[in-house]
Amino acid sequence: MSSINLPNKLTLLRVGLVPLFLLFLSVDSIYSHILALITFVGAAITDYYDGKIARERSLETDFGRLMDPLADKILISAAFIYFVGSYPNIPAWMVTIIIAREFAVSGIRMLAASKGKIVAADKAGKLKTISQLTVIIAILNVIVYKKLLISVVPYWNAIEHWAKIGIDILVLITLIMTVFSGYNYLRSNRHLFWDSLRSNAGAAEAD
Repeated sequence: MSSINLPNKLTLLRVGLVPLFLLFLSVDSIYSHILALITFVGAAITDYYDGKIARERSLETDFGRLMDPLADKILISAAFIYFVGSYPNIPAWMVTIIIAREFAVSGIRMLAASKGKIVAADKAGKLKTISQLTVIIAILNVIVYKKLLISVVPYWNAIEHWAKIGIDILVLITLIMTVFSGYNYLRSNRHLFWDSLRSNAGAAEAD
């Protein structure tokens, strides 16, 4: 482990925090939900610092370029899947589109890697990740405050109603950004598909 540089350690830590986050979130306790929020925010912070440290200290590696976005996908997909069957009950079709986009982009990266190339995250992809992290943190905050205030604030139902509307708007914005960034990746790297198809066709003709 000592031979792994700091940015890659932070990336691996983010992956390791995912089951802990889900465990805390699944326990019906205010303390557990607070821990889930803290764990998720901590994981999101590692996402910022692993890239920042790698760039500033010239520690960028092929492993980091591949695993950093993959770690984000694991963390974010786990949260969205959980929210399908629990508060705020995000529609399954929305989460399916979000995760399908992640699979598609991962497929592009794997195809590029097979050709010795690295597809790094672009600006649209980074903004997409920020929007996804933002909506998940917003949902976790509502879950925590719901536990804290439901028996204290008499008009909590009205607050929760407007909070749910806000969450729905954020989820819709995130979905749009996710689809746009996915399209942008596919458009920018479409040559990988055509080159792969041509090479496969050539190999088939040679056989």
